[in-house]
Amino acid sequence: WRWKVKIIINIKGLSRKKVIHQEEIELINKISTTKDLITELVRINVEKFNKKIDDKDILSIMTNEHIAEAARSGKIGDEVHGDKKANLEKALDTAYLAFEDGLYCIFINDEQSEKLDDSLNLKNGDVLTFIRLTMLAGRMW
Repeated sequence: WRWKVKIIINIKGLSRKKVIHQEEIELINKISTTKDLITELVRINVEKFNKKIDDKDILSIMTNEHIAEAARSGKIGDEVHGDKKANLEKALDTAYLAFEDGLYCIFINDEQSEKLDDSLNLKNGDVLTFIRLTMLAGRMW
């Protein structure tokens, strides 16, 4: 028996009430802490990113028909510029540091996870919301 759970990920910005992006993800590795969750999500996204680089030649020969259909749906992209693959260890270090520094926060079913070692008990259908917090720059008048 393997641990498997489907969750819904919402991405929001601090100043937006609407969800910027929503995606259902199946997690296959046991998640016990917030750090485990971040590790698994970063691993999944690094694999997706690196696969796009590997598939770049295939994507670059899209037919005019496919491009026209993508344009009608409003999204032609997912373009990867360059051929440098993401480094999982660096991506993990960056994600952990950004979480600890408060650059984003994570809510699991409306309950905030505040520390990397917070215990989690994810279930099928849980909704995780990531809120990107932005730094203000400039002066206030």
